[in-house]
Order: sequence, then structure tokens, then C-alpha cells
Amino acid sequence: MLYFGMVILSLQELLSTTYVCVHVCISKFYVCPAVEMKKPALLSAALLLLFFSGTSAQGNTNFRVQVNVPPTNIKTYNTSTAYRGSLFGGLTRLKYSNQGFNFQYIPHDDYGPFLQSVNGLAGNSSHYWQLLSGTTPLNVGMGCYLPTANEVVTLKYTKI
Repeated sequence: MLYFGMVILSLQELLSTTYVCVHVCISKFYVCPAVEMKKPALLSAALLLLFFSGTSAQGNTNFRVQVNVPPTNIKTYNTSTAYRGSLFGGLTRLKYSNQGFNFQYIPHDDYGPFLQSVNGLAGNSSHYWQLLSGTTPLNVGMGCYLPTANEVVTLKYTKI
């Protein structure tokens, strides 16, 4: 599979037609049925996209997630996300890794996923889940935040 932002295409799907033109514009690409290309040329274009996107060449970004429920309950988990992948992807991978971590979220069309509960403890009228990098609050949500290698992302149960 080739992963480019929010679009996932298999190489087999791309090669199944000869009526495909791939345009590259900074970090985005577009596929249009305008120009007929031969399969070898398309394969070369796909390989160039892989090279310049860095998704396969760079591998995963490993980081830690710390769940902090004051005053003393702190648990740390190891996870990863795709290169340039979001915190949401890393939390989802962690959820299915059988390390005892679970989370629930509310999807929001405009603002992305909103963290609702962690390990069965939900936010309420007096507490919410704060997202931090180290001790610094994140300025974006878990759907937009891109963790760095070896970073510690803290999910802190915080009083309002």
C-alpha cells in the first residue's frame, strides 16, 4: 500500500489502468484520467512518489504515551505511528497492541477526533483529558498533532 496523507491506494490499483496521470505538488499528489501513460512509466512515477514522500523509506516514529491521573496514577506505554503520522494513529495502534491501553473518542467533522475517555475514565463536567508534549499543552488535537521520535506525549486527567 502507498499512504499519502488521507488517500490510500494500492500499487496494483494504480497499475490496473493505463489511463492515469500522476501529478506531484509539494507533499500532495493528484491522479487524473487525462493522459494515457504506459505501465512502466507509471511504475517509475509511483517509485518516485515513494522516494519523495518518505513514508516507506523513513519507517515508523516511535514515541511514548504517558497516562497521568493525579495525584499518583501514572502509566507509560510505548507505541509508534507512520512517519509523519498523527497522535491519533499512534493511540489507535497502541489500543490494539494488547498493552492494556484503551481510549474512546468522539468524531467531529470540523475539528477531528475529540478524546472522550482513557482506560475507562471519561471526561465530565469537572475534568477533561489534556494533551501535552512533556509539560507543554498541545496547540492542536490528536488528529493533527505529529509526534516526534522518542517524544513523551502525556494524556493528563485535568480538573477544569
